[in-house]
Amino acid sequence: MNRIYFAFLFFITAITSGCMTGQLYVTPPASSKNIENTITINKSKEEIWSSFVPALAKSFFVINNIDKSSGFINVSYSGDPEKYVDCGQIHSWVKNIQGRRSYDFPRSRSYVEYEFVENGHLYQIKRHLTLDGRINITFEETASKETIITVTVKYVLSKNSEIFYLVVDRNLHSSWESRIFTDTASFTSGGEGYFTNDPDSCQATGLLEKEIIDLLRLK
Repeated sequence: MNRIYFAFLFFITAITSGCMTGQLYVTPPASSKNIENTITINKSKEEIWSSFVPALAKSFFVINNIDKSSGFINVSYSGDPEKYVDCGQIHSWVKNIQGRRSYDFPRSRSYVEYEFVENGHLYQIKRHLTLDGRINITFEETASKETIITVTVKYVLSKNSEIFYLVVDRNLHSSWESRIFTDTASFTSGGEGYFTNDPDSCQATGLLEKEIIDLLRLK
């Protein structure tokens, strides 16, 4: 019975995770940390404010707080992080008797499914990633009636990963089991953020700041 069991176990493992080769590696972010987040406009704060706020209200940003007297606006964005965050690129390939599968995608993609090999075992991943961006916009009028506007974003990435792996019991029943992991990484414009036990960083692409500044340039 033991010989039959171990023969069957070897067969199942060979199909799924045994006789397995593969490699996973990450290339770092390509985005520059030098993000344009300040603009100076040759108009008074009152002139800019009166046209910018209605335009902002029509955009996809959600206005959370607005204080004209102090020249402060807070807005937010929640959703797909891929345009706004650069976490580098994941490259993975696995090969067993089922053939070779390759995966190549941005780590900031909102949803991915892929495989990787670790210590000769095959793991399958389903991973969701979302971005919550809190954006502070400050207006400062100079003595020469110019206005300096600064856009600062607090990025919070939330990751939910389900990892599947094969389990074979003593009764020769095989099944895929899974574990769920959640994690967050946060950083501000021009900074870097890291998930727990992950040496690879995430940073802003600068596009979120640019979309606010582009609204200001139209005023």
